[in-house]
Amino acid sequence: MRHEELLKRHKDVMPGWVALYYDDPIELSHGEGFKVWDSEGNEYLDFFGGIVTTISGHNIPEIVEAVREQAGKILHSSTLYLIENQVKLAEKLISLSPISGDQKVYFLSSGSEANEAALLF
Repeated sequence: MRHEELLKRHKDVMPGWVALYYDDPIELSHGEGFKVWDSEGNEYLDFFGGIVTTISGHNIPEIVEAVREQAGKILHSSTLYLIENQVKLAEKLISLSPISGDQKVYFLSSGSEANEAALLF
């Protein structure tokens, strides 16, 4: 009954254009590594990974600890400010890149932003 009730509640409060990808949508309850489980206990391989933007898996201890540590400092900032960890990550990415010359790194949160930014470079 919980599944049907949650679907009804979803439809009551979410706009109709918010896509549910299945005729009978599932509720993902938790994940571990590259697997996810629905609220009925069924196990799936997660090939979707946060709308294909996050392929790091779920509940990875090292990632959980890094997020916990950062959340204890500041959760979100803007590129209007200096962010040491952002600079460190950019330096690391450049050191791993086979491209030579003047390299720059610009962090974004979506493919659309990345495409638009690519047009600027």
